[in-house]
Amino acid sequence: MTQDELIINWSDKILQHLLKLKEEKYLDLTFWLRKKDSERLRKGYWFQGSHYIFLGLVNKGDWKNKTRQAGLVFNFWDIENPNAYLELAFQSEKDTQIIQAYEEIIEKIGGFEQKGKGNYYKHYPETDFIKIINSFYSNEWKIFIETFEKFNLTEELIIPEDKFQSLLNRTLQVKENRDIELPQDTIHEPDDDINYWWLNANPKIWSISKHNVGEKQTYTTHNEKGNKRRIYKHFEATKRGDLMIGYESTPTKQIKAIYEITQGIHNTVKGEEIEFELIEKLEIPIHWNDLKNNPSLQECEVFINNQGSLFKLTEEEYEIIREIIDNKNIITEKLLQSENIKSYKFSEDADKPFISEEDFSNTVSLLKRKKNIILQGPPGVGKTFIARKLGYEIMQEIKDTNIEMVQFHQSYSYEDFIQGLRPTQKGGFDLRDGIFYSFCQRALAHPDRPFFFIIDEINRGNLSKIFGELLMLIEADKRDEKFALKLTYSEDEEDRFYVPENLYIIGTMNTADRSLAIVDYALRRRFAFVSLQPDYGLNFRSFLSDKGLSEGIIEHICTSISKLNFKIKEDVNLGEGFQIGHSYFCTYSNDRNENQWWSDILNYELKPLLEEIWFDDLSKVSDILKQLSR
Repeated sequence: MTQDELIINWSDKILQHLLKLKEEKYLDLTFWLRKKDSERLRKGYWFQGSHYIFLGLVNKGDWKNKTRQAGLVFNFWDIENPNAYLELAFQSEKDTQIIQAYEEIIEKIGGFEQKGKGNYYKHYPETDFIKIINSFYSNEWKIFIETFEKFNLTEELIIPEDKFQSLLNRTLQVKENRDIELPQDTIHEPDDDINYWWLNANPKIWSISKHNVGEKQTYTTHNEKGNKRRIYKHFEATKRGDLMIGYESTPTKQIKAIYEITQGIHNTVKGEEIEFELIEKLEIPIHWNDLKNNPSLQECEVFINNQGSLFKLTEEEYEIIREIIDNKNIITEKLLQSENIKSYKFSEDADKPFISEEDFSNTVSLLKRKKNIILQGPPGVGKTFIARKLGYEIMQEIKDTNIEMVQFHQSYSYEDFIQGLRPTQKGGFDLRDGIFYSFCQRALAHPDRPFFFIIDEINRGNLSKIFGELLMLIEADKRDEKFALKLTYSEDEEDRFYVPENLYIIGTMNTADRSLAIVDYALRRRFAFVSLQPDYGLNFRSFLSDKGLSEGIIEHICTSISKLNFKIKEDVNLGEGFQIGHSYFCTYSNDRNENQWWSDILNYELKPLLEEIWFDDLSKVSDILKQLSR
């Protein structure tokens, strides 16, 4: 089944089951159904939601989620693994009594995770949705009822029977006849008064990124020549409480914020203006390409003709855009909660890499100046580990959401990395942004923060093929809009791209791999190269001691491997790039026999490696293994 078919099928099952529960067990049971006539209602989406079914439980809605403040969610984003959770979403609630009631419910039921301010969810391990509904009404719903009664909120939060019957009758009429002409909805909700808008902001005039949540801006209804802006009637229709998508136009082409209209058209010293407040700034902006090919937005005014300033959105169009925003931002927002971010200093790091503080500091300075570095060295010296620590040191905090990582391989392409066409389920092709392009867009949205892109095994890919025109754009002195280039798959002349100056690229490269070509000069001159060596000094010895190894085996490892590495470096066919890195010996746990652990490393890790590098002198390998044995 497709996602559509699953949702329509389950909408029917859930509705029928709830009506059966109301008839046989819970006579007072009421729930929320899709209120407004829309394409989704006609298709059989009886409940709120897009890629999910939202079974609304209460009478009040939340503007941010576009759902009721409490509900059971049956999520079909991954159609192979649908899941369910109980959600409480009251971000926009101002009534302290209601907020306290929801917080008490969360505490009494337990097991909730916080998604954001005023937004909590509790996942169910079950996948039998009917069983989940039965269990909920037998247990958790009783806590809702008791708490609402305690705070005298029953009348305000429980869905009245007459309202429920009105919603149900409309739903059953559409269920019976999809083409029926429904009477005008006479049930008035506060959300019904909200209009939805899309504002195009020219980043060369004012940038959304420079404004903070809570700040107010104004926008004139006439241009610099005194003429009314295109679709002036939209400005006339704005009113306090409306919601507006904040979009930065070319060259940024990103949704960056959600605004609330605080004043419709009014006169100021600047002339006629509307006023709006930034109420939500997106951590991950939404690019134009993420929206324009969405089949549900093809009739959207802004995508038919994007020339103008203010565009009208239907509630359903806003809901679809809101869903795309949430899907990109929810995981990141959770990771960015304060408890997940810790301050960082290399000098105070108990788990610091085996590199001197001086060398580490020099590498940090080099990365800040050059913007692009490659950490090269034998396998196992901690190149990728150090790459992350460099990012932490520059940020002065452990914030993995500002770090992206990819591993190159021979099949990796420009289309994976930057941008390319991808087949759709309908047999056509969509332009999809690659991982580096998307990460650059995010860095552009937050110019005050550093971002780090780590490319593991950078020399395993066809670098000219992968980077394409980016070879010039990654240079430290080309990180500016004036150097922006039209990309291979750009659809119009103004669709240009540049790498922001707050993005740092860290590559890692194994010097031991004979199968790889030398990095070409065009790329080499754009990176600084930092060589890393195995370190069996005091820091490493202290690390092994903390792991629980005895002094005897620590001395044996450090002495014997150092001697082995000297032999490897002296071999004219090998050199220092083939040395044995210290990461081979970082895996000990103190519940194991240390001699058995060492024997396993020798037989299953070091022996095959030595037999490969000295494949023409196996007697030498045998002698070395005897020296390494205890």
